Amino acid sequence: QGAVPFGDPHARAIGKQLMCKCGCNATITECNMINCHFADPVREKITAGVAAGKSDDAILEEFKQQYGLSIFVKPPAEGFFLSAW
Repeated sequence: QGAVPFGDPHARAIGKQLMCKCGCNATITECNMINCHFADPVREKITAGVAAGKSDDAILEEFKQQYGLSIFVKPPAEGFFLSAW
């Protein structure tokens, strides 16, 4: 586990849907790079969203807006991605 605590099971489940962009090819939940420049801030944002009572969809939408569809482990089942996947 990285330097940012990620113990909340709900937050961990959301993190498993997002890819880390540090080059480790792991999910945000599974990235074990200490002080990861990508996973640690994302974990903080997920944890804050869960604590604020945001829905999973709202949290994931924020990441989609910021990073595009490449942030997702599986692309959404819509439009081009529905036929391509």
